[in-house]
Amino acid sequence: MEKVNRLSEANCLRAKFQDINVNKENKSEDSKLALDDNNNSKLREARQQRLKWRMNLFVFVQILLKYLEKVDPKLSLCAKTALQECHRKNKDGDPAYKSLATAIQLRLRQTVGELHWTRAEQIQRQAQFRTQRKKRERQQQNDQRFV
Repeated sequence: MEKVNRLSEANCLRAKFQDINVNKENKSEDSKLALDDNNNSKLREARQQRLKWRMNLFVFVQILLKYLEKVDPKLSLCAKTALQECHRKNKDGDPAYKSLATAIQLRLRQTVGELHWTRAEQIQRQAQFRTQRKKRERQQQNDQRFV
């Protein structure tokens, strides 16, 4: 009888030990999944930031070109040529032009100079403020309709 009790106690201890190991494995898998989710969300956020930056650059280039067409048409042509060259070098696989957006930003800034670059940035900020103000006004009008 004592042997049976010892065996059952040993089996109980063994079962508890296995349960503890299973729980540890589950917790480690859960923590791995949580880390993966955290890393995925960070990657997703980084991609969204990069996309937002690229879209802002795209809008900025359009503003810069329109501004240059009015102020200095010859420089506008030089800027367009620089854009085309960046695109061509990126397409040809030039390592310095691997990131097309970065290459465009650096090359255009160098081509047009700081004065025109900062003026175009000012114009872009003003346009963003106007857009935000209009959006706020529309939202307020919509809110007043439902009150």
